[in-house]
Amino acid sequence: MFADINEAKAHARAMRASHEGRHYGLRQRKNGAISVDKAHRIFRPMWTTEADSRGEKKRHDWTVIEPDDVPLILELVNTEGISRASVARKFDVSASLVESIVKNRRWKRPVNTEVRI
Repeated sequence: MFADINEAKAHARAMRASHEGRHYGLRQRKNGAISVDKAHRIFRPMWTTEADSRGEKKRHDWTVIEPDDVPLILELVNTEGISRASVARKFDVSASLVESIVKNRRWKRPVNTEVRI
């Protein structure tokens, strides 16, 4: 059990080095302590040596987008004519997420009920 996440990561990396081919993960206990265990035994680990070896990757990049960013993304794509790939790079998300926002599949927007006369 560890109180500091960096100590726990160092321990998991050392265990990975001594047991070649086996991945280890960190999980936080109810009392706040961090434990190291084999990665396949942990459901939703907070960090694993597998992620460390291939680099940290966001699992759900839509959590990076704030609701306030959606109108800006729509304006950049629809009004300014900037490509979806360029907008995705600016917001550090996938192009498919930008596509989903533009096509109203994710971050649902209310249908415009305004009546024009």
